[in-house]
Amino acid sequence: MHTRRLILAALWSAAACAGEDAAPAAAAPTLEGTPEPAYASCAAFYFTSANGKSMKEYDDLYRAGEDTLNAAKKELGRDAGERAMETASGQMMKAINHNWRFVDALGTKYRMPCAEFHERAKAVTAE
Repeated sequence: MHTRRLILAALWSAAACAGEDAAPAAAAPTLEGTPEPAYASCAAFYFTSANGKSMKEYDDLYRAGEDTLNAAKKELGRDAGERAMETASGQMMKAINHNWRFVDALGTKYRMPCAEFHERAKAVTAE
C-alpha cells in the first residue's frame, strides 16, 4: 500500500509541476529528454499510462507498473529504484507538457520495449 501511495504522489506531483517553461497545452509532445526504457522507466510508463483508462486496462497497466518497479528495486535497491521511477515519471510528464491528453504518445517509445521488460520483470521478481 505504501508503494501505491508513493507512486500516485509522484505522478500527481509531476503533473502539478507545470512551470513557466512548460509548452502550451495544444503543442504536440516530443519525447526528447525522456529516459531510455529500463525497469524503472517502464514502471513510470505503466503508472502514467494507467490514468484515464477503463478499470480493466488500469488494473493491467498498474500491475505491470508494480512488476517493473519491483524489478527496478531488486536491480538498483529499494530507494534507488523508487527514485529512478520518480525521476522518469517527471521526465515523461514534462515531455507530454504535463497534459494527460498526450499520455498515449509515450507508447511510441515505451510500449514494445516495456512489454519485454515486463516479461523479464515477472521472471526476476519470481526468483
